[in-house]
Amino acid sequence: MGDYSSLFFHGVRALLYRSGYREESHVALKLAFSELYINTGILTQNVYKALERGMNLREMADYKENYSQSGASNLIEMVIEGLKEIEKELDY
Repeated sequence: MGDYSSLFFHGVRALLYRSGYREESHVALKLAFSELYINTGILTQNVYKALERGMNLREMADYKENYSQSGASNLIEMVIEGLKEIEKELDY
């Protein structure tokens, strides 16, 4: 899952960079991404949900040692769909 989630995260960062923004934190990244790409309708809410879910699951796995195969599998599906949208937007 690491490869997909890393691609997804960096895809989101690439979109922000292209828009002239650099995030200072994960919270700032989520906020800027939501404002620039989700709230404007450029990308669907599902892309944001995948980002948020991935960040939450990573935090739980890293700090609370709480993770599951089903959670990871569901996230992979969300991330793959989100990557398709991000890729289309980056190709402009």
